[in-house]
Amino acid sequence: MILDLVKELNAWAGLLSVVGMALVAIAMLYLRSVFAPQSALEEERRDRDEITKELTDRVHTLERSVDKLDQLAAVAPTQTDLQKIAVAIESFRGDFKAMAAEVTALDRSVSQIGRKVDMLVENEIQVAQNRKGSS
Repeated sequence: MILDLVKELNAWAGLLSVVGMALVAIAMLYLRSVFAPQSALEEERRDRDEITKELTDRVHTLERSVDKLDQLAAVAPTQTDLQKIAVAIESFRGDFKAMAAEVTALDRSVSQIGRKVDMLVENEIQVAQNRKGSS
């Protein structure tokens, strides 16, 4: 019985090998469509490496920008500082108003002194002319 089975398989061996090879070829084609070839994987890896490098550069640039902003924020005036500056400006405004009033008063005084000096000069000129005329 086993001998008959072996003889029967031997008769079908050529056909079975062709069918088996066809099945292996079909399986390989199917696997090729499922899995990517090595060249495609290498290309994908290169593309991902480039994108990773670009993203890393962008992250470093953003980190530097954030560091600069942190440094600027550290030295930026606080609300309390701005309030102090506003109070100081108001104080200067009051001082300037007081100085303007003083300057106005000094201007009046100088104008009065200037008129008196002008009158003295005119008087001296008249006296000098009277002396010339009488001599």
